[in-house]
Amino acid sequence: MLGRISFVLLLLCKISALDPDTVEMCNQCKDVCKDLPQKEENPSFYEGQNVTSKVEGDFGSEGCKFLFHQKLENVTCCYIDIRRHHNNQGENLCGRLEEPKSCRKRETYEVTEVDGYGEIDGWCSMTLIDGQISDSGEYEIIFPGDPKSNAKRLIEVKKYGLYYWEIFLICLPIVVFIILMLYVWRNWLIKREKVQRDHDGTILNLLRNKNDEFKEKLGKRSILGLRDRNDNNIFHLAAGTDWTQEMTKTVLDIATEGAGSPDKEKGGFINNKEDIFSRLKVSSLSEWIPDNFPGCLIPQFMLHLTISHNSRNKEGNTPLIIASKAEKDQTNQLEAVGILLRTKGVKMDIKNEALVRWVSRVARATRRCPPCSYTPLHTAV
Repeated sequence: MLGRISFVLLLLCKISALDPDTVEMCNQCKDVCKDLPQKEENPSFYEGQNVTSKVEGDFGSEGCKFLFHQKLENVTCCYIDIRRHHNNQGENLCGRLEEPKSCRKRETYEVTEVDGYGEIDGWCSMTLIDGQISDSGEYEIIFPGDPKSNAKRLIEVKKYGLYYWEIFLICLPIVVFIILMLYVWRNWLIKREKVQRDHDGTILNLLRNKNDEFKEKLGKRSILGLRDRNDNNIFHLAAGTDWTQEMTKTVLDIATEGAGSPDKEKGGFINNKEDIFSRLKVSSLSEWIPDNFPGCLIPQFMLHLTISHNSRNKEGNTPLIIASKAEKDQTNQLEAVGILLRTKGVKMDIKNEALVRWVSRVARATRRCPPCSYTPLHTAV
């Protein structure tokens, strides 16, 4: 019946919008039309929404109440208009002053007794703020002064989305699987890196006395991409005391695609070293890649891009540090130091961090600093 009244009023307002009397009547009825209860049968809501329910009836002077039967707790909650509590009528309506602990607190629900209009006696409205699944169940609406208007509503509050603990349980196996895969992948990369370094070390050893076999094993790879197990590259080896002029010729033949030995044969050990550091061009990208970046993450075809004149091996030594630390053939090694200092991009202030940490531990243990070298300049002095 209420639906028909609402429909007739709205239709009348639209059809007779130009009739002053009808417009005035519609304006007077606007608020009532808006608040008319809609027909609802077992309404459903999502968790977090406000749960609402309206029932037509004459609440009169005795009021109305919503009784919620909690089957799990085996209690019945009584929700009434808060004005009834203020007028000390709560005990008459609910039979008690306080509700069980499992029921909603007064600030979390709102029951309103709305006056009727025309043929409508009124209605009782309930709003449960922030609906929960525990609010699902049967509600009995009682009008003590109008028993024929008593009604029942079965309200369902559905779960919306997933709870945090459900998300955690779903994500946990995925995270564990990803970590496990990363661990396996990391070990595989480290193993592959070790095998590759051993292979590169074998190739670099062939450079000393088996030039043809060295070229065959190297293939199309860049000679700058070779590193042995201790992360020594071609510049570390060239800075050492056992580097020969024949090794220089072999390296430059490969680097210059058979161009032969240097254009100017100056002779002597300096020329032997200088050609390696001056004619083998390094990539500018090497300056942007930190020394402690894991080599196993760099593809083999890009390793030569990470090599520079300042590359460190596993001991923390750069080619300049190796040249300055040599104890035998000191004359030629000092000349090699001079070559490196004249080479563009070589830094002489790089410290051997591993040595610094060792010195610090010794100093703390003995309470004095032992004689040691920090930079190539310290060693040369």
